[in-house]
Amino acid sequence: MKEKTISLCMIIKNEEKVLSDCLRSVKGKVNEIIVVDTGSTDSSVGIAESYGAKVFYFDWVDDFSSARNFSLSKATSDYILVLDADEQLDQSFNLYEEIKSDKDYYIMSIKNRMGKEYVLNHNAIRLFKNDHRLKYKGRIHEHININEYNTLTFETINEPQIYHIGYIPEVFSNKNKNKRNLNMLKMAVKEDPSGYNYYNLGKQFKAIGDFDSAFNAFSKSFSLNNQVSYIPNLLYHMGECLNELQKYEDGIHLVKTSISKFPEAVDLFFILGVLYENAGYIQDAELCFRKCIEIGDLEFGETLEGVGSYLAFFKLGEVLRKQGRILDAFEFVLVTLKQRKHFSPGLALALSLMDQSNIPLQNKIEFIERTYKIENVEDLQVVLAVSHALRSSMLDELLLKYNVEIEYESNCVAKQYSKQYTVARDLWMQADRINYEYGIDIFILALIIKDTELLNKSKNVLNVNKSEWKTLIQIVNRDNENIKITNRIKEILVYSLDKIFNLREASVQNYLLEILENENDVRKEIIKLLDGSGQSELAMNLLEKWIHKNEGNSHYLGMFGDKVFKNGCIEKSLKIYKQSFNNNPTYLNYYRLIRLYEITKQTLEKEKMIKDMYKNYPSSLWCESKMEEIGSL
Repeated sequence: MKEKTISLCMIIKNEEKVLSDCLRSVKGKVNEIIVVDTGSTDSSVGIAESYGAKVFYFDWVDDFSSARNFSLSKATSDYILVLDADEQLDQSFNLYEEIKSDKDYYIMSIKNRMGKEYVLNHNAIRLFKNDHRLKYKGRIHEHININEYNTLTFETINEPQIYHIGYIPEVFSNKNKNKRNLNMLKMAVKEDPSGYNYYNLGKQFKAIGDFDSAFNAFSKSFSLNNQVSYIPNLLYHMGECLNELQKYEDGIHLVKTSISKFPEAVDLFFILGVLYENAGYIQDAELCFRKCIEIGDLEFGETLEGVGSYLAFFKLGEVLRKQGRILDAFEFVLVTLKQRKHFSPGLALALSLMDQSNIPLQNKIEFIERTYKIENVEDLQVVLAVSHALRSSMLDELLLKYNVEIEYESNCVAKQYSKQYTVARDLWMQADRINYEYGIDIFILALIIKDTELLNKSKNVLNVNKSEWKTLIQIVNRDNENIKITNRIKEILVYSLDKIFNLREASVQNYLLEILENENDVRKEIIKLLDGSGQSELAMNLLEKWIHKNEGNSHYLGMFGDKVFKNGCIEKSLKIYKQSFNNNPTYLNYYRLIRLYEITKQTLEKEKMIKDMYKNYPSSLWCESKMEEIGSL
């Protein structure tokens, strides 16, 4: 039996940066390459021809389907494979083996790299018979017209076969896709105001950060057709929009009331967990992320990769840390790194938890070597990038151990945060130019060594006005009389405190705390930073001091009660929590008292508190579970 043949069909315009990688990925895997150019002014056509492509030209008419269908008309093989220039075929994928089953079309799995190390998986028809009936429809987000025929046969291939980089922000913006796509989608909605077109319009508004317009478009899509298969994805996007707009309660209500219809939609539980976390419902967030792990990652359909695995473990680690459960948090982040060791937010959380637990430098390095073994360049790149971002004292040790040369300014950072202040000062002074990223680093060192000459190196990169610059000079000179604390000065000082806490420069941190003494709006952040650097005792002393100054502040009382509770003083913490609750009956204060009543076996008080909380926080899943425990639901 003669082996079936395959044509690759593509449409391109100015794709010289990515086209070679795409065509290289199909070398030896297709019988012919059809490339339709819609107006390139770069070297794209020449690159295509160098790979043996048959190049045709098509006048762009603001319609992807027209261009796609023109490319299909030029194919001469039995099957057609469709790729975009910013996509690559997996090298292990055998197209000829797949089409032996002789199906009309094949649904393939596509991994979309979204930037910031996140991946969105979705499925699409990319391999199909060269059949005159099969055509593309839709001006944009075009799709094969399989719904017009009832007898077509197909297979779904679950393993990822196509890798797409076009949604990485720098690639997406460079190609100016945003403006083009938005205009075309507006035209599509005008021509056909369907739920699907409004859905895609919402996704485009979301991609450019216009979350109000995105939510409105998604809402319109939902109202037009709430029975289609992409409804869980639509609800996920709506939840993300409300999260970005900080309308957390609205988002919780939307997702929670819909989730019972889609009990296996792991992405919905994930965004619900994010909404709960940002609303301060930490126990509810924990329940949601645990549910994500229970469901696991979806094998088919559009889904954010890892929401049922490493991302859920990571988020669970974050919320457990917020609950003060450091060891539990560390256990979950270890699972994150085991499943995806190059997920740098996971490594950053692990190292931060170790800082919070006052783990010595050498133990952290041993942890890195156990986890990564530094077997390849990518291992080393991830470890160095995270160490640099955290301004970790570990950075200099790693550079020396693995004999790595890095950018000049990064070397300055390595020396500074390993407390080699004289060396770092000389390096900064010799720098020809300073990147904006390093302005506050120079201020920190200038503050530690009381050096206004060094401070001048940061003058043009600190984004301060003349008055604020004078204030920074005053601070470095230890002249804190009549200091004017603007929002920008507070921002610089709080960031500096974070690094100085980790450097254990006690006199400098006390000096900055004195300057910020009366800045109530940064006190919560200061306590968080102190806890994060393992200085819980100092945090407790500050809270006690602030409470004596302002006894009615419920927030300080609650935080202080948490530290008393952690120290094992149950009765004292219960008394503090009651006072905090009476001043302000927040979700967290309800939780604190319910937890203490459980521990002290005060059943009646606990049940009364649970019922009262449910009246005030009916959207809380955690409170619902407690109501069920006491038989009140």
